Amino acid sequence: MFNRVRYLVVLSAALVGCETTLEIELPSVNPATVVNSYFTPDSVWSVHLSRAQSLRAEQARFIGISDAQVTITSKDGNLELILDHFGEGVYRATMTHPKPGTEYQLNVERFGHPSLQAHDYVPTEIEVEYTYKLVEAAHLAVFETVYVEAHVTVSLKDKEEERNYYKLVVVPAAANNDLKRPLLFETTAGSIVGENAPHYDISPSGERLGLRDAIFSDRTKNGERIEFSISFSFALREDCYWAYIDANTTLAGGCSPAAYLMHISKAFYDYALTYRLQRHLSAEPNSEPIAVTSNVNGGVGVFAGFVGYKLDLK
Repeated sequence: MFNRVRYLVVLSAALVGCETTLEIELPSVNPATVVNSYFTPDSVWSVHLSRAQSLRAEQARFIGISDAQVTITSKDGNLELILDHFGEGVYRATMTHPKPGTEYQLNVERFGHPSLQAHDYVPTEIEVEYTYKLVEAAHLAVFETVYVEAHVTVSLKDKEEERNYYKLVVVPAAANNDLKRPLLFETTAGSIVGENAPHYDISPSGERLGLRDAIFSDRTKNGERIEFSISFSFALREDCYWAYIDANTTLAGGCSPAAYLMHISKAFYDYALTYRLQRHLSAEPNSEPIAVTSNVNGGVGVFAGFVGYKLDLK
């Protein structure tokens, strides 16, 4: 019995006293080049280049790259454009705009760094039809505020033989408070479900965040096209509300929210979806890591096209 106790004491002392400090020297590597470029016919060409940051970096900020040659070419051979550097890693054209239905390639050359390429297209223009109505939801006289519900039904006429991708953004008017209720989507066949569900900004706890946007496809799982409707509520100042009543269902300038429908490319859709999931799940300790989809060869980031449409909700 005493021998057994002696052996346990000696073994415990040996385990406690055994400490080895290992110093691991990580290899130094050149930071990856990060590309951020969304292009649309409504704007001139613009590309932002920055360097990837280490997780141990003291300050999480973008470090712009100023020594690159950035070239845009079109697949049809009608465009070869060298972008000018405007500072802080921003490269831009002064006159040239992307064209709908055209595929483009990005080339980035930097001395001492690998070449970088990416390609994507501007989706074709589509017909967007929509109807809307505003309904008073609640009137709080003590705060001189009226809560108004907006119901918008949207019909898309795009290429039926192709799968199309969209992003919808609703921005509150400057004269009002933030939106009070998240976007609620319905389709002619009921709620959008499965892989085509609108991907809201959702926190790890399940609450929807302040950004009011969604990305989705125009196809259900069985390939059928969809029409969809959205509804949301927002705070309307009382003076805006009475102006709206006097004008017979027309909101005065500065009082109405803005809605934007974007016809986006597949690369835009994949990047936006995976970036959103990574951002929200990063705060969840038990979640699986998600890599953000990149269409940039030789670097990381996104080079993606879209066509935008404003839905007038006055």
